[in-house]
Amino acid sequence: MPEKEYFYKERKSMKKYNLPFLTLFFVLLLSSSCSKSKNSTSSNDTNIKKGSWKIQAASADGTDILSLIPACVLDNEITFQAGGIGVVEEKSNVCTPSNESNFLWSFKNNEAQLSMTASIIPGGTGDFTIVTLNAATLVLSQQSSLIPSPTPVTVTVTLVHP
Repeated sequence: MPEKEYFYKERKSMKKYNLPFLTLFFVLLLSSSCSKSKNSTSSNDTNIKKGSWKIQAASADGTDILSLIPACVLDNEITFQAGGIGVVEEKSNVCTPSNESNFLWSFKNNEAQLSMTASIIPGGTGDFTIVTLNAATLVLSQQSSLIPSPTPVTVTVTLVHP
């Protein structure tokens, strides 16, 4: 076989083998460069900042306690803002002394908990377990020492947009 013909056949067979490898290389290269940004905002972060929230329901170990919450607290609106700043705003029924204040907030434990410097449950702390958080509803729970209960009870508060 003449040298020119051998070279042509050899080169042609190399093209057959190189094309799949080159294709695979470019697919891997492109897929590795298309990664999700780590700075993306979580759905919890987006949902909690969608507007102000107002208490709709409250229970202690499954018993409705909404009627025990003063009316001046029930009409308060809570807003979670960017940068971990929150605001409790008194509405038409103002408490004496006023509950209006600013607070700090953050998510903890992979966004399974909400930490606030404001306490919205008497006898509770600022750390809440997030039961539900979506665009329309925020349900928080925590152990609280409500009087007259001799032992801590699980208090659950449901907040919605006014």
